[in-house]
Amino acid sequence: MNALIVDDDRFVVIALEKGIDWKTLGIDNVFKAYRIEEAKEIINNNQIDILLSDIDMPQGSGIDLLEYLRENGYNLPAIFLTNYADFNYAKRALELKSFHYYLKPIDYDELSIIIKDALLESVSNASKNKTARDQLWVNYLLQKQISPDDFLYKLKAFDSAVNDGDQFIVSLFQIYPYVLKDGSQIICQYSNINDIYEQITKLFISVFGGHFSTKGLILPYQTEENLLIALVPVPKDEGAGSSHFNMIKTQAEEIVFTTKEKLMLHSSFFISKAESVLSLPSTLDRLLQLRKDNANNIDKVLTLSHFDAKISPGQPLDTDILMTVINSKDWEQFYQLVLKYSAKLKANGALTGTTLSTLYFEINKLLYTYLDELDIPAQDILSKDSYQFFNRHISLSEYYFRLYLDYIVQVFSRFSEPDSEEQSIIKLFNYVDTHFKDEISRNDLADMFFFDPDYITKIFKREKGMSYMDYIIEKRMELAKKLLTETNTPVRDISLAIGYDNYSYFTRLFKKKFGITPAEYRKVM
Repeated sequence: MNALIVDDDRFVVIALEKGIDWKTLGIDNVFKAYRIEEAKEIINNNQIDILLSDIDMPQGSGIDLLEYLRENGYNLPAIFLTNYADFNYAKRALELKSFHYYLKPIDYDELSIIIKDALLESVSNASKNKTARDQLWVNYLLQKQISPDDFLYKLKAFDSAVNDGDQFIVSLFQIYPYVLKDGSQIICQYSNINDIYEQITKLFISVFGGHFSTKGLILPYQTEENLLIALVPVPKDEGAGSSHFNMIKTQAEEIVFTTKEKLMLHSSFFISKAESVLSLPSTLDRLLQLRKDNANNIDKVLTLSHFDAKISPGQPLDTDILMTVINSKDWEQFYQLVLKYSAKLKANGALTGTTLSTLYFEINKLLYTYLDELDIPAQDILSKDSYQFFNRHISLSEYYFRLYLDYIVQVFSRFSEPDSEEQSIIKLFNYVDTHFKDEISRNDLADMFFFDPDYITKIFKREKGMSYMDYIIEKRMELAKKLLTETNTPVRDISLAIGYDNYSYFTRLFKKKFGITPAEYRKVM
């Protein structure tokens, strides 16, 4: 969180900066301003969570500053510090919902308690207000369950300064967190996607400034597709001309670049020009169509100027040539032919969600024909989860189409040049012995090594004398014994290290196998 100190007396500012233990209060940065205009600029360009301000200053009072903030929708808590017990000042400060009116001289311990209470109340109120405000926007923009007039009326409860003349840049931000693992598994790079959403929200606030944190909006739209909606407010004093739009486009490009470099994620950004509150639902619909019509969007910022681009598909895919290549099992040539065709679509402005879906189903039809001629069920080669994933995502972007091609080439290359069963079994055991700490099901192994799941059970019974799960437990318990005797790692950490999130379950398994608990085993050894 960030604090702002405003006082024309530099000694007071320095004293407050040094006298308060800001880190203990959860404040990461303390901004300083000596004039009201300087304070406004800082607030408009940074997320400020609490304001400490003198009242009586040259070139504008602290009351003037708070009036400006409330008129522009800033609801941050304000604490006034003053030498004067002026009733009129105090009355106006209360009317503007200041948190506290504090008379100097300053007792730093007492002021610290006031700041802490202000932050706690602010965080609690902000959380409640954000949830209700976000739901109101959802009802208006997405579900269209509320009229524009009713929406504006209800929105004033959260931002009294809002009116139908306010303008926003509407945007869609798409991230692509899925990657190919071990050639045949589609996984999300992050165990908790909400952590990424939080980082993206912080990035938006950092790039678009403090005005976005108070009046802007960012929320998940289609969570399965990892799509976010963001409304970037247009400050009244900046206007909505081409220079402002170009600035927003540059900032959007910065967000795309940072997402790739810092978060290691590809993304797409679709933005409109400034629109009034009344026009936002229809503008959002146009952006969604823009997204559907432009699959050539990896790490790009696209605007509604692309909306009316002419689409010229050109020649259709030559399925006869592609089928010949598939039958020859030349999967590298297959890959290059499909890429060359998609590049033509791109050059003609025809790489859309619809053309990608069509191309995807044409390729699948050829592959199923190939497998049918070999009398091999498609589900033995193409996993159900991957098939369903690509069905849902293929139309979103060229990114997912390329991921699909990589998946097909990897899977069919391994299928086309099979090892002997003995070699496959050796590879299977080597893989399990390397990855036994991970959560790997029989179905996962079946997808990777082209064995039926039930046959994998027979292999383990035949070769190891036990079931697959018993073999995993055996490997984990042996590693647990090694860690208990050779390291001082806490038992709970050992449980996690060998693959058990549930410490009690690990303890029961260990005792069942060795007759004593892990802690007792460590003492004995």
